[in-house]
Amino acid sequence: MAYNNKYQTAEEVEAEALDKGLHPIIIRAMELTLDIDDEFTSLASILTKDRLEFLDRNGIKVVSNVVTTSQGGNSHVWLRVESRFLSPGAKAAIQIAMGSDYKRELIALWRNEKNGCPLYLFETPEEAKKIMKWRRS
Repeated sequence: MAYNNKYQTAEEVEAEALDKGLHPIIIRAMELTLDIDDEFTSLASILTKDRLEFLDRNGIKVVSNVVTTSQGGNSHVWLRVESRFLSPGAKAAIQIAMGSDYKRELIALWRNEKNGCPLYLFETPEEAKKIMKWRRS
C-alpha cells in the first residue's frame, strides 16, 4: 500500500482502506504487529530465541502469533503479548527493531500523535477473518 504522508484522521484512514477493499483493523493494547515487506524475512528469523528472550527479560512476553498475507503478497505478523502498558511510541520502536516496515510504523505514530488516530493494520477480507478467529482463541 502506498503511504499517505498527510496526518489523517481515523475516518480518513478507514475510508482509504475500505476504498481499496481492505479491512482496517485496530491494533489492540496487548498486540504488536509487523509489516514485513521483504520476501526473504521469515517468521523464524523474526521470532528468534534471542529476540523473544530479550523481550521477555524486559517485561514483554509473546504468548501467541498469527501470520497473514498482505494484499501485496508480503507478510503481516500479529503478536499477542503480556506486558505492562506499551505506548504507541514504544510499540513503533519495538516493531521497527523486529523488522517491521519503518515507514508504516512512523506514519502510524505520526497519525496517532497528531490526530489521536488508532494504530491500524489493513488486511484483506479473508485475512481479517483469520485475525478475528485468532483474537477469540
